[in-house]
Amino acid sequence: MLRITQQTSADGAKTYYTRADYYTEGLETVGLWGGDGARRLGLQGTVDQHAFDNLCDNLDPATGKQLTARTRTDRTVGYDFTFSVPKSVSLVYALSGNTDISIAFRAAVDETMRDIEREMKARVRKRGQDTERTTGNMVWAEFVHNTSRPVDGVPDPQLHTHCFVFNSTWDDEERQWKAGQFRELKASAPYHQAAFRARLANKLQDLGYVIERKRDDFELAGLSAATLKRFSRRTKEIEDKAAELGITNPKVKDKLGAATRAKKDHTLTWAELQKQWADRLSPSEREPLKRVQSRTVPISRPARDEQGAVDYALDHVFARKSVAAERELATEALKYGLGRVTVEGVQAELANRPLIRDRRNGRAVATTASVLAEEQRIIDFARRGRGKFRPLGDPKRDVKRTWLNDGQQAAVRHILGSRDRLILVRGSAGTGKTILEQELGDALTDLGKPCVALAPSAGASRGVLREEAGFSGADTVARFLKDQTMQKRARSGVILLDEASLLGAKDALALFILSVPWSDTIYP
Repeated sequence: MLRITQQTSADGAKTYYTRADYYTEGLETVGLWGGDGARRLGLQGTVDQHAFDNLCDNLDPATGKQLTARTRTDRTVGYDFTFSVPKSVSLVYALSGNTDISIAFRAAVDETMRDIEREMKARVRKRGQDTERTTGNMVWAEFVHNTSRPVDGVPDPQLHTHCFVFNSTWDDEERQWKAGQFRELKASAPYHQAAFRARLANKLQDLGYVIERKRDDFELAGLSAATLKRFSRRTKEIEDKAAELGITNPKVKDKLGAATRAKKDHTLTWAELQKQWADRLSPSEREPLKRVQSRTVPISRPARDEQGAVDYALDHVFARKSVAAERELATEALKYGLGRVTVEGVQAELANRPLIRDRRNGRAVATTASVLAEEQRIIDFARRGRGKFRPLGDPKRDVKRTWLNDGQQAAVRHILGSRDRLILVRGSAGTGKTILEQELGDALTDLGKPCVALAPSAGASRGVLREEAGFSGADTVARFLKDQTMQKRARSGVILLDEASLLGAKDALALFILSVPWSDTIYP
């Protein structure tokens, strides 16, 4: 996992060093400087508190002078890039003491941080400019931790590292230190997380461990879910508290975790913790753990398959959208091919594909010739159906919800009076589209027109359309395309498609083609 957290307090940032300053007894590892920016400042090797605290205060560690041009009280001091390994890796490392695991982890972190560093930018404001310039250098301090926050006084194994990246980068063209631009780095977190996981999985396989892909992540093969859960007490503690408070948003859960964490207890030595963890295992769990630790079982490592991973990424992403960032395509390929692909291999495979490429808002985006062809067929479908149908009803019909505003009432009149096969209504979030759909549903019921309500996702169809808009039979487009009973209900009637912008061109075209013989109209 990769989590990026902003730090706006210099005193808060300084605790990264003080929290890490107890690396004896095997609990933590001495901090190390990283990045080309650190090298430029003469910072290499072990992190020392004087230099770290100076950077937190925006001071040059060597001279004590102000580093970047601005030092506001509310300035961003830096960002914490936190990398964590799967629970099975933490457990095997903690109980086996195999330092090769830690070396592989730190190498995967370093390679990923180097990739992130190459994308660092600074703002350019001289001579009336309002742009950004790639600087390609950062200053960070890496602190490796081996345990989670304690629960009932005892932590669980959790191998993770905090790479605290300072808000400073060297602009070689202007010959000065500047604040860094982290917005795009944070936006690219899903890609860098996938790249980190791919690197770590490959390095562990090189060491002889067998991995099992779990959704977007992986675990070491051979350990049961129950065993891993027994060593994930902090996660359970947060989930239980979130359930108690009715919190479901992952970002809010993260904040809840930070607010409820206990201080680390330094009284237990690493050996004492290892004994407590070993005692927590049942007899039936110890033998599988020994087999995983020993790596004596011959493994059949999966063959490299960047081609298959990229094929999947293209199908998966373009099923939902017509144009995608190339980085999103790479992310999906890395996740799908975990354990079978390399970061470099995926990049090379994507580069060799005959995609239609462009740049949009500084990002590399792409589509395919087949997606463009599908979009053209959708446009042709809409054009051929213009003015060819009887209106659904009387546009002068009195609305039942008299509180509808002028725009909402105009949209209802537009739908009822249109003679087009495909009718579009666009509205921003919070403009009352759900209430409009309720009014439209009543109008169609009064007219005796069957209506099938659809949405791209289960949440939108079974949540918004069923529970809020009143369409009890609403379902997903994917279900409709396969369910002939649902299709019969739409004949000589209306298909209402909510959140149409989230539907990919392929599914939209399939829906339109299917509706041609028997549907009066489609209203997205």
